[in-house]
Amino acid sequence: MDLAKFENNFKKIQSKKSKYTSWRKLKDIKSFWFKIVKKRLHQIIRILGTSTKVSIESDLSLKNLDHLLSAKELKKLGILLDIGNIKADGFSIENYISKFSKRIYGIHVKKRGIFFKKSEKIGKSYHELRYVFDNISKLTNLNDITLQSFRSNSSYINELKLAYKIVKKEITRVDLKIW
Repeated sequence: MDLAKFENNFKKIQSKKSKYTSWRKLKDIKSFWFKIVKKRLHQIIRILGTSTKVSIESDLSLKNLDHLLSAKELKKLGILLDIGNIKADGFSIENYISKFSKRIYGIHVKKRGIFFKKSEKIGKSYHELRYVFDNISKLTNLNDITLQSFRSNSSYINELKLAYKIVKKEITRVDLKIW
């Protein structure tokens, strides 16, 4: 089970306080998962060395992401800011950028509705995308921008081209020198 699914299941159980699971047991399980994740990420960073930047996708809440990134053995771990998943999780892009601007190594451009709707076609700029580009100068360790390859139908290549064009317009709008 990946950490995001575990975290969602944990939240559901936490809100229901199942008669089969004590609150203490849930805290122990969550602590155990974080220890595993920290250990594995630390091993990956150590193996790859200092020149390679390693990121974790921003599918965690601010609190849990902060907890993970505060581990001293993960001080070089960055964030892949997934614009679509942040919205789908019901979180605010503004909070992630203000809290973690120096730890964001990549941006994953994806459009998605709240509550994990399918990825949507990026037909025009949208709030989260504009906000990221309006604040891109704060992302001092940004290395890449990744476009979602829209997977829902046969016109995904045309939709990818359109998304590229929109991102390129945003880059031009904020006068970012990467081309």
